[in-house]
Amino acid sequence: MGWSTSELARLTGTTVNTIRHYHKLGLLTEPDRMSNGCKQYGASHLLRLHQIRRMRELGVPLTDIGSVDDDHEQQQLALKQLEVDLGEQIAPSMKRQLEAKPWLLALTERMTGDVKMGQAAIIGSLRELYNDAQIDVIQRAFISVFPKLDIPDADRERFIAFIKHIAAKPEG
Repeated sequence: MGWSTSELARLTGTTVNTIRHYHKLGLLTEPDRMSNGCKQYGASHLLRLHQIRRMRELGVPLTDIGSVDDDHEQQQLALKQLEVDLGEQIAPSMKRQLEAKPWLLALTERMTGDVKMGQAAIIGSLRELYNDAQIDVIQRAFISVFPKLDIPDADRERFIAFIKHIAAKPEG
């Protein structure tokens, strides 16, 4: 049983051009040709193409795949080197994230507490001035806007006073 280039591409989830590229790089051997000149790929080609595709998915550069034949030991060495390389690339980013985590958590907790307390104080003051339907509209607006703001207590009090002042004015 053999496969054409397009059949092999379909079986491995790749393209005909990719297979040709692998031939040019020497990663995949050229198959024998049938009497009509068409390439006839076998099981060894299918297996090798799966190996190449898997190593690419793992991040092994094409230049390194060329040195990794069917030798299991070579494959393991290439994967271990990849693991070391990835570790060196990822370590600084992980370190920054771990160092920032306590600061971010503290900031998030403080902001969440401040916002909820601020919302409650403002909405409570507005209940004295507006009916339930109006408060519902105002509350939805506050909930959508206030989480994005860090409002100090003094500003919150000024805002409440302003709303009371506006509400006290007769409509003209």
